[in-house]
Amino acid sequence: MKNLFWGTFFLFSLIINYNLNAQELISYEKIKSMTKEEIKSNYFVPAEYDVDMYKIIYVTKSVDMMPDTASGIFCVAVDTNSVFPVLIYDHGTVKDRHDVPSEGSGEQSFVIAIASLGYHCITPDYIGLGISKGLHPYIHPETEAGAGIDLMYAVKNMEETKSVHFNDQIFVTGYSQGGHAAMATAREMQNTYGLNVTAAAPMSGPYSISGEMKKFTLGDEEYYFCGYIGSLMLSAKLAYPDLLDNFSIEDIFKPQFAIIVRQFEKEEIDLSQMNNMMITLLSANGGKILPKLMFKPDIIEKIFTDDDYPVNKALKRMDVCNWKPEMPLKMLYCKADDQVTYRNSIYTDSLMNSIGAENVSTQDVFSLANHGQCVLPAVQNMLNFFKQYQQIGSLTSIQNTDITEVNIYPNPAKDQIHISGLENDKVNIIITDLSGKRLVNSKININNKIDISNLPPGVYFMIVNVPEKRIIRKFVK
Repeated sequence: MKNLFWGTFFLFSLIINYNLNAQELISYEKIKSMTKEEIKSNYFVPAEYDVDMYKIIYVTKSVDMMPDTASGIFCVAVDTNSVFPVLIYDHGTVKDRHDVPSEGSGEQSFVIAIASLGYHCITPDYIGLGISKGLHPYIHPETEAGAGIDLMYAVKNMEETKSVHFNDQIFVTGYSQGGHAAMATAREMQNTYGLNVTAAAPMSGPYSISGEMKKFTLGDEEYYFCGYIGSLMLSAKLAYPDLLDNFSIEDIFKPQFAIIVRQFEKEEIDLSQMNNMMITLLSANGGKILPKLMFKPDIIEKIFTDDDYPVNKALKRMDVCNWKPEMPLKMLYCKADDQVTYRNSIYTDSLMNSIGAENVSTQDVFSLANHGQCVLPAVQNMLNFFKQYQQIGSLTSIQNTDITEVNIYPNPAKDQIHISGLENDKVNIIITDLSGKRLVNSKININNKIDISNLPPGVYFMIVNVPEKRIIRKFVK
């Protein structure tokens, strides 16, 4: 009886820990359905599929890596006889927590349009936005990436997605802040999760926060988007207490600007209001809109002269430019961008190529366009880029396999597991932990045992890949 008690307690603890982990689906609600004819009429795109949109509530991780509740949307390309890729679309900077896709922001239309072209589209609101409480960690790579990746896993647990078929393709894109988030997501998927990203197309993103963006926003040329800097400093304080715990907002900004930043932090004003108030103050005090004048003189001097200064170290952690993509990656920008300098893309491209990236490129999609005008040409070029890789399969080509008969045994397991219910001589087996990190990836004869003796005790997913279908089973060791 004693052994039975502890065995039951152990399994119960695993279940509790699993439910507290990121990727858990909490709830979903269908909030919109559009026919392809309606999409063509409203969004002027050559829609090929009807689209159902769901609001998703799920679990992801906050800046301190603790579970946090978040929201987002999932747009389904409606065709029960087809198998579609996943496309993660990351939204741009928003004025407040309600200005997000799950609550009807303008970028919701992009996701609907993209889904109608044959993608299952996933769009997170991000931590600190939508239903997620607390301050939004603006331009924080880890939570941006985690929000999208965890949402991708969560939607695959939806009851209604049993008739929604995913292939193995994953596309990642986003505009402005979403460009930064898309770059962070592609990096995290490749380097941490071991996922094969089919292609990535970050658009007009601030990839080099500590370099190109610092020079662009804090130099001697006027910059009319001061609010971004206030939000960024709040985010750095939140995300990197090991570097900035001894700094307060009042230590960084002059008093009149610190007051405005604190109002934004308390959600008494939104980002647009903060920006306008900062511009008004700068104009009244100095005439030129130079955001560097918001900082205390000793702070701005160290920001430009001391690489080891804690503020600079925090900005460096926000960079998403210094890594080696293995997937095709194309950065799209406009040279006249007035909010996010195009130099982000040029610098990142040169850096990635210098460390051996073989399939990274950039494209100026409309040289004369500012940040707002650049959106549509960037999105069109992103879709053209993805189109050359996109695969939409038919269920009729899938081998007649009853997936309800595909099982793992024993479960819980000790050192080995078997698969039953597949007719293929050989299949591709992937075993991941709860975060999605790939631990086993090999072709294996299904009559043979799978050795899991090297895995620590825990809960795992086994993914069986057959043509145009992915079967997922959970097991406990």
